[in-house]
Amino acid sequence: MPGAGHLLLGKWVRGTLLMVSILCMFAIGVALQGKIYTPNTGEPLDMLGFVGDLGAGLFYALGV
Repeated sequence: MPGAGHLLLGKWVRGTLLMVSILCMFAIGVALQGKIYTPNTGEPLDMLGFVGDLGAGLFYALGV
C-alpha cells in the first residue's frame, strides 16, 4: 500500500500525502479508461506495464 512505510516510521503527513496522491492518480486513470495491464501477455512492453501497475499495490487489485 503506497505510503505505508512512511506511516510505519511515524511520518504521518508524508505517508498520508503519498497515499492520497497515488489513490487520486489511480482513480483519475480508471475514470479516463486507462489500460490496466495483466501478466498473461508475452509482449515485453506489456510486461513492463504490468510491473509498473504492481507499484500501485492494493490499488492494482481493486482495479482489475
